[in-house]
Amino acid sequence: MYALRSLLLLLLPLCPGPGPGPGIEAKITRSCTETRQILGARGYSLSVLPPALISGEHLRICPQEYTCCSSEIEQRLTWETEATFRGLVEENGSFLVHTLAARHRKFDEVFREMLSSAEHSLSTLSHRSFGRLYAQHTPLFSGLFSRLRDYYERSGEGLDDALVDFWAQLLEKMFPLLHPQYIFSPDYLFCLTRLASSADDSLKPFGDSPRRLRLQITRALVAARAFVQGLETGRNVVSETLKMPLSEGCKRAVMRLTGCPLCRGVPSLPPCRGFCLNVAYGCIGSQGLDPDWGPYLDGLLFLADKIQGPFSFELAAQSIGVKISEGLMHLQENSVGVSAQVFQECGSPQPARARARRAPAPREEVGRFWSAAAAEEERPTTAAGASLPRLVWELRERLGRVRGIWAGLPQTVCGDPRVAADLSQEAAPCWTGAGPGRYLSPVVGFQAGKLDNPELDAEASSPDLQTRRRRLQLRATTTRMKAAALGRDLELEDWVPSCPPRQRLVFLKTHKSGSSSVLSLLHRYGDRHGLRFALPARYQFGYPRLFQASRVKGYRPQSGGTQPPFHILCHHMRFNLKEVLQVMPSDSFFFSIVRDPAALARSAFSYYKSTSSAFRKAPSLAAFLANPRAFYRPGARGDHYARNLLWFDFGLPFPPEMRTKRGNSRVSRDPNPPQLPSGAGPPAHTLDPNALFHPVPTVADGHSQMSSPASLDLGSSSFIQWNLAWLDSVFDLVLVAEYFDESLVLLADALCWGLDDVVGFMHNAQAGGGQGGSTTDDGGLTTEDRQLTARARSWNNLDWALYVHFNRSLWARIKQYGQSRLDSAVAELRARREALAKHCLVGGEALDPKYITDRRFRPFQFGSGKVLGYVLRSGLSLQDQEECERLATPELQYKDKLDAKQFPPTVSLPLKTSRRPSP
Repeated sequence: MYALRSLLLLLLPLCPGPGPGPGIEAKITRSCTETRQILGARGYSLSVLPPALISGEHLRICPQEYTCCSSEIEQRLTWETEATFRGLVEENGSFLVHTLAARHRKFDEVFREMLSSAEHSLSTLSHRSFGRLYAQHTPLFSGLFSRLRDYYERSGEGLDDALVDFWAQLLEKMFPLLHPQYIFSPDYLFCLTRLASSADDSLKPFGDSPRRLRLQITRALVAARAFVQGLETGRNVVSETLKMPLSEGCKRAVMRLTGCPLCRGVPSLPPCRGFCLNVAYGCIGSQGLDPDWGPYLDGLLFLADKIQGPFSFELAAQSIGVKISEGLMHLQENSVGVSAQVFQECGSPQPARARARRAPAPREEVGRFWSAAAAEEERPTTAAGASLPRLVWELRERLGRVRGIWAGLPQTVCGDPRVAADLSQEAAPCWTGAGPGRYLSPVVGFQAGKLDNPELDAEASSPDLQTRRRRLQLRATTTRMKAAALGRDLELEDWVPSCPPRQRLVFLKTHKSGSSSVLSLLHRYGDRHGLRFALPARYQFGYPRLFQASRVKGYRPQSGGTQPPFHILCHHMRFNLKEVLQVMPSDSFFFSIVRDPAALARSAFSYYKSTSSAFRKAPSLAAFLANPRAFYRPGARGDHYARNLLWFDFGLPFPPEMRTKRGNSRVSRDPNPPQLPSGAGPPAHTLDPNALFHPVPTVADGHSQMSSPASLDLGSSSFIQWNLAWLDSVFDLVLVAEYFDESLVLLADALCWGLDDVVGFMHNAQAGGGQGGSTTDDGGLTTEDRQLTARARSWNNLDWALYVHFNRSLWARIKQYGQSRLDSAVAELRARREALAKHCLVGGEALDPKYITDRRFRPFQFGSGKVLGYVLRSGLSLQDQEECERLATPELQYKDKLDAKQFPPTVSLPLKTSRRPSP
């Protein structure tokens, strides 16, 4: 019995049983022989491949057990597995790129052929009907089609301008033909076209034809252009997406999926299918285009239906010649009434001498051209027109196949035997990531939360910066297509610049007004575009003294034109235009920023309490404002921070009762301005002084604000208005901190920058202080707060005048820009900023400085409040890391970086440490 029991115990391991769980070794032989054969065939040197299993403590990705891989082999396999995975993604998605590219090419060819056919049809009709008279004016008609093509190709101006110009020129050519007995001077023809295009539209020489043509051709061309642009953008975005680089987390996951079996000595063991799907869902899902892909396809198909239906491009192209002929017939039939109205408004033209009179065109030629029969005679149906419905049907059929491509791509990739076991082998052991066995973790797919993916952490499966940008690009294209389907051209309404960007900039960085955040944008933009900054030797240009050109590092006034030009002047200074113009050209873009004096006073008191003698002596801001003259002494050290700081920063003169020991002089953009005589008021062209005290918009309603403090003496309004008028002549734009995002959108528009150029993080903000948000709306303040606000504005009366004036000018710009357009741009700006913050920053927001250990990102701490800063997330790609560093770097460190870039040290010497001045 004992012998039988021993025999059973020996045979028991040979009996089959249930498959092992994850990480449990199945009875599969591990050997480095097959691994060496496979890697040797791939070009690996056998000398670097261990002949037998070695200790795996050196491995960074694969299980640290006995292994066939050295560190070098593991690293090389990581690169290869990434390339294989990316190749599979690109290979299985390439048909989508080809589909969109082919549809773009075919639709583009059809639209171009329709325009050419319409031009040929008009030429044939007009030559037959108008003869030599049409030949004389051929450039007019060909010019119209040239401008229509320019618009379609994205290189021309708006359609309205092109059509208005055409009808005006046509009237100038045809009206004299009706009256060969007169000579029409250029001035008379100008009066004629001005009368025809007047707002009351009373003349209407061509009847309703211009309006109907504009409506039909505009809707069709806007839709066609948005459609082909949508196809082109989709092709480019998909192509970039399929070539996506993998995040560090995904590289490790793919290596564990397909590379670690080689290191483990089981290269013939296929990865488990569930393992592959989780890796693929996590990596492809984070880089794919869902959830913006479905709305994009819907936008394409919706617009395609419009193009072959109510916005038919074929009918619009054919209507050009018909509408022109109808307009000319109307001019002929109503020539008496039209001429009488023209003669009444513009006067009688000069009669032509008998010998100089032009012979009228032969009656038979004119009659044929103006006849309705000629207009109806030719209505061509092009081959392109006949193929348009078929193209739309094919597009709908093909797009239906690719609607679920991003959800199905992981399944397709994992159908390749190089990355997953075949479905028919589900019962067999497979590679689980830890060893042979069966993969028991659930497959989470796209819809499950990314945190549940067992193979990737949340950071690795989050979309990177480039993916977010591609999705935003696809979303913007979808918005344009949907607008085009409603007859709107967002190219004329959007914030995308259509002009050369301005790159000669002067920014007056005012104190405690959100200016550090603007400075960060300028640092980043100039750094990215290789622009040259006018930098101070340290961190400020001799503040609080007036700016002097000699304080610009590297400035050589006697260089004879050999000195490289400066592009941006933006660091702290007290404005002195005459000296600024020694450094920067007069056509530079001048701008600054202001803040409600009440909010500025709160921030300044906290920040400069140790610097200003007035603040230092006061126990609190409320105590200071209750009796400011008990603490404030004009000319005392640092007391310029305590009253009218904005006015001081702008370099403006103070009234006699406010003047300090430091003299200052006001200059104009003209280096030799006329001086304001003593007792004189503002020049006649300036605003009514009382207009300063009209209500201005606020966050609450955009249209009302409490009136200025009673202590602002109306008797000094001439002095104030004179200085404000001078600032208006110097500064192209003044931002308002309480409307920071709105101001940034207007700045991007004024500079012809893209919206991404003004998307950034807040800098130099104090804990609990913040930037932006209105203090001008007093509805939510306590009685004590309202009293403090009123006292702060009263004490800083000149700053209040500045703020009211530039607040009003900002809202005048907003009205011109368009409120709905602004709201859309601000929402997009905030969405992009939020996306960047989530992608770049730990916690997605500014942090207390105690959490910032990297000195490159720790802001300079000054004053009683803590200045917040940023900590970057780990695991960013190199490209994202560089961009996120630009966004998070504080102003002083960025200035040092720019300084080192522009003035690289020739000899490395130890530098003395010195205390940095307050930003």
